[in-house]
Amino acid sequence: MSEESRHPQPEQEEDVLEELKQLGRQIGKTLKQAWKSPQRKELEEELKTGLQELDKALDSAKERLASEEATEQAREIVESLEKDETVREIRSTLVKGLRSLNQELSQTLNEEPGTETKPESPSEERPDDTP
Repeated sequence: MSEESRHPQPEQEEDVLEELKQLGRQIGKTLKQAWKSPQRKELEEELKTGLQELDKALDSAKERLASEEATEQAREIVESLEKDETVREIRSTLVKGLRSLNQELSQTLNEEPGTETKPESPSEERPDDTP
């Protein structure tokens, strides 16, 4: 091998360096043009829109899941309360009290002015009732 083939001449080195510099400039220009292109801008808008729609869909799914969980928890609470004896007793007492109140109101509405109704039993009398 000759000395020239092992060590390129300065002229050849400059040519390679110049070509690499020009290649770098061309790549830079190409990237700038691609960045400014309508296709890139359109793709960017499509990506933004797609990501926004995905975000909305995920929020909606999260809200539905939370709502379903709350509904299920409420259903479990109602079921446990329906099985509770104390709750059944309270419900029964409440129904009796409301029925009695409705009967008294009905009698009051059906009375002629100036007449009094007597309570059916002493336990139904209230100290605050005045004719």
